[in-house]
Amino acid sequence: MDCATRGLRVALVEREDFASGTSSRSTKLIHGGIRYLAQAFQKSIPPQSVFDVFANLRFDRAYLDVVSADLEERAFMIQSAPFMTRPIPMMIPIYRWWETPMMWVTGKLYDFMAGRSLTVPPSHLIPRSEALYQFPALKRETANGDQLRGALVVYDGQMNDTRMNLHVALTAVQSGAVAANHCSLDSLTFSGESKQEGVASGGARKVNGAVVVDRLTGTKITVRAKQVINATGVFADSVRRMAEPG
Repeated sequence: MDCATRGLRVALVEREDFASGTSSRSTKLIHGGIRYLAQAFQKSIPPQSVFDVFANLRFDRAYLDVVSADLEERAFMIQSAPFMTRPIPMMIPIYRWWETPMMWVTGKLYDFMAGRSLTVPPSHLIPRSEALYQFPALKRETANGDQLRGALVVYDGQMNDTRMNLHVALTAVQSGAVAANHCSLDSLTFSGESKQEGVASGGARKVNGAVVVDRLTGTKITVRAKQVINATGVFADSVRRMAEPG
């Protein structure tokens, strides 16, 4: 869609139906990655006092960058497609005393990093009674004897991944792209290739298109392109071997 809306000529080929594979098997979450935020401030040793909660921390900037980028994408997704996205609350139980301030700070930092792109309700703490009311089967005590103290409620986004997939494909078609489902890749074509021998005439081969097969009619179609993108997920290596058989 991005290429088509920028004026490029685009062709999309799908072996089955759109969103019938991996695209429809996601978590349906549009999350900023709060667990990465927690990993950015990992504790070097278990705290012994309230002062140790913030004193014994290790900072990892890489995780913060991931969270920042993910929050930006979350906001873009929710704002651009409000008709198929919604906020979803998630509850993280708290069992140890020092987790209460840590969880609160983590949640508020998560909200702060979203900034103006905070498109979901802010995080908040709830008491033990509320946590058990929402989840009666929640574990009340850990194996170490730590009692449930409360929980942190943090919000992320949820989407309909199948509908989003189709929406993106149809928007690309409206912008001039060609999208064909039930078409499988038969072979790749290469620049400088000898039609008689079927091998490169010399030098490094460059993929310049593909031969696809209409699985409903059996018709073969040759598609020429300046760039061919291998976006086949778990089948990427099998397609790559077509271009690099060695």
